[in-house]
Amino acid sequence: MNAANTELRERPAPAAACPTCGAPAERGQLICLECGSRIALAYRRPPSWHVPAAIVAVVLLVAGAASVLAYRALTDDAEDEVASQPVPAQPADDADREEREATPDQDESAEEEPAEEETGPGGLPVDSDGVRSWPEGEDGFTVVVLSSEDRASARAFAQQASEQGVEAGVLRADDYPALSASTGFFIVFVGRYANQAGADRAAARLGRNYQGAYPQFVDGSRSRRQ
Repeated sequence: MNAANTELRERPAPAAACPTCGAPAERGQLICLECGSRIALAYRRPPSWHVPAAIVAVVLLVAGAASVLAYRALTDDAEDEVASQPVPAQPADDADREEREATPDQDESAEEEPAEEETGPGGLPVDSDGVRSWPEGEDGFTVVVLSSEDRASARAFAQQASEQGVEAGVLRADDYPALSASTGFFIVFVGRYANQAGADRAAARLGRNYQGAYPQFVDGSRSRRQ
């Protein structure tokens, strides 16, 4: 048994051969002595390129999907913003023009005249110049459109208003206790109304042309006129 083991240990290792020309070579020999080819250091093939290429493809795919999602989000936001914007309002001039075209022309002076049912019984006395006066002994409501310290100026104003279809007249504040706050003035009034509500509506209408017009009670039954 020992002899067999000794024979195996003393047996020389099998010789290597050149992979190029087949010439014998010692194990561990680096270069073939016949052709000069490498023997011990075999050529190592570089790692496969398939794995890096697959990684790059996956990255590009993810980036493309993200770009598509971002584009859709921007498009949706833009559409929502456009849909939420209010419709531009029609210019005031155009709206007024269309309203005038759709509504027949009306006599504005007719609106300024008090309605018959709001006028007290007997109406208002009128002189040759078309200027009204307050009926003696009668209470009622009216609309004050002007206060003047000069009678002539007040009458001229009332006459001009009467020519425009407004039932205007003049009274002296000193003659009526209810007008004591305007003592010393001549009042240009328009119409005679049976109640406060009628005078309020008339004042609202007259205020369009006579700024500051206001309703006023006139106590004709307590008049101090001589």
